[in-house]
Amino acid sequence: LIAVFERDNADGFYKCESSPPRQASAYPSSVIASQASNPFSTSVYYTKEQQARAQQAVALHNAMGHPSDLALEAMLVSPSLINCPVSAADLANARAMFGQCPQCLEGKPLPTTGNNSAIDNFEVTAAQ
Repeated sequence: LIAVFERDNADGFYKCESSPPRQASAYPSSVIASQASNPFSTSVYYTKEQQARAQQAVALHNAMGHPSDLALEAMLVSPSLINCPVSAADLANARAMFGQCPQCLEGKPLPTTGNNSAIDNFEVTAAQ
């Protein structure tokens, strides 16, 4: 069974006819053309279940008090959490889908440049 998806110009989605199976060559020209047009596609598609589990990973990150991804991943792969539906792969998918946690990025200190008044050297003169 070979399903041929063709782009519908009206809405931009790819659609497939749902007719009975037909005999076709090993590689239909439409499939080859779509692969040849962009052989290095970096698009990643997630199922609804993966999206829901990624949202659970974000909720767990928030509930645990915003631990770093490294610490949360170590906790998820360790046997510390019992019956936890979230895995380290779900955390990685969450970061790929939603990006870094905005609260964690806001809480990180910014690098300082230039003079720091707290550690500047200043002259002490003898009192008369």
